[in-house]
Amino acid sequence: MALAHRADASLDESAPTLVWVYGAHGFTATPFFSGFFRTFIEAGGVLAMPQVRGGGVFGAEWHAAGSRVNKRATIEDTIAAFEWLIDSGVTRPDRLAALGNSAGSVPVAAAAIDRPDLVGAIILEIPLADLVRHKRWSGGWASEFGDPEIPEELDAILEFSPYHKLLEARELPATLIFAGENDTTAMPHHAFKLAASMQYAQTGDQPVLLRLVRGAGHQIGVNNAQRTENQTLQLAFLTREIGLPTSFPE
Repeated sequence: MALAHRADASLDESAPTLVWVYGAHGFTATPFFSGFFRTFIEAGGVLAMPQVRGGGVFGAEWHAAGSRVNKRATIEDTIAAFEWLIDSGVTRPDRLAALGNSAGSVPVAAAAIDRPDLVGAIILEIPLADLVRHKRWSGGWASEFGDPEIPEELDAILEFSPYHKLLEARELPATLIFAGENDTTAMPHHAFKLAASMQYAQTGDQPVLLRLVRGAGHQIGVNNAQRTENQTLQLAFLTREIGLPTSFPE
């Protein structure tokens, strides 16, 4: 796991911490520049990027260990990353948030649904949620999440599909979901169904919020102004839910 933070950040169980998770397509989570991440870090936050199975840090075998019938392993690794950050004294659950976009939304959402005691807030960008129906809405996901027309793979999908994990009422962390109006890769149906099911299942006081980004495809904005607006909303959400400072240290 890579951690990025200010040199003078206080890692004393109170640091607002954001875990960025992807874990798909053999992608290695190497830290990269983002204005959103920079602002979060400069405000005193800790950014964590764990190398969960489904990624590619250890080659093709690491990807295969977290894809198709093994996709549940990506979620287990995400939960383990939350536990490590808490057990190591970096942060505590009410100061911990997670961000997943596209394929990364699946482990973030599923981990938060399974272990809401570990995380205070989640942000899901252009998510996938109903993995039983992904083939009906867009192509290209079966190689990562499995083919629901194959019985063995359908059984595995039902163990990690976020929408199908919400059949029972439960307390869920604060959630902010972004959907692209014209997204043909992760159709906005996923975000709509996930938001509705989370709102219906929620027994706590934490909000479940949905923002439809007009004109956007598989992204959270069609221009810099729109992307900046959406990232500002994310920072405001994290300020409210996990205590990200509203003023920067000197």
